[in-house]
Amino acid sequence: MFLRENPYVVILAMTAIVSSCVALTVWVRREVTLSVRPFIGMMLAIAAYATAAAASELSHSVKTLMFWTTLEYIASNSVIALYLTFSLYFTGFKLWLIRRHRRLIWLVPLFNISLVMTNRLHGLVWTDFTIHPDNSHLNIIHHGAGYYWIAACFYIYVVTGSAFVTRSSLRASHLHRRQA
Repeated sequence: MFLRENPYVVILAMTAIVSSCVALTVWVRREVTLSVRPFIGMMLAIAAYATAAAASELSHSVKTLMFWTTLEYIASNSVIALYLTFSLYFTGFKLWLIRRHRRLIWLVPLFNISLVMTNRLHGLVWTDFTIHPDNSHLNIIHHGAGYYWIAACFYIYVVTGSAFVTRSSLRASHLHRRQA
């Protein structure tokens, strides 16, 4: 019954569990290469995102929906920064591995997180929430212009990281191509 009425919650819960297990499995080998640490962080951020998304699906009040949605944005912006950092480490772009450049990678996600945290002051990310009257998983978030900014940043970071991995895989040995 629960699975049929809330399939998203079950899928998100499974995502959180798998991501956490991957992070714990990789933790054992954390000293192997520098790319492992941002990968572990990314897996934990994905688990946090999936958990917050599942909780927001189960929310029955605007206050709890806003709380879990805020945590979703924090986790998803962490995912994109960690993914780009991981892809730079994985592909060996040494110039971007210095601390100052890693901080630059976090600049936009931190701005996005601050935009979400202060949304009640400006309403740029979401303008309203609608809780479905029959308490189903069909809660509605009415988005503002800030949402589209955050979505664009998300895609830019993911496409950039994927481009680094793709470029590296095309130039790498057979083993590294398969890993990429």
